[in-house]
Amino acid sequence: MLAELETLDKRTADPSLWADPKEAQATMRRLTILRDQVNDWGELTRRVAAAIELFDLAEMEEDVE
Repeated sequence: MLAELETLDKRTADPSLWADPKEAQATMRRLTILRDQVNDWGELTRRVAAAIELFDLAEMEEDVE
């Protein structure tokens, strides 16, 4: 996914892409979808890390009691 995102991002810098409006639109649509997916996975990763940290803290608190 990240490799495709990087490839498409580089493609948008190529002036020849914009000569074909349909191709440019399809490329931008795909780029937007991939960016959204990467952002969603990043957010999910952060949430899981936070949940693990809370779980670890709760376990440590149980050990203290």
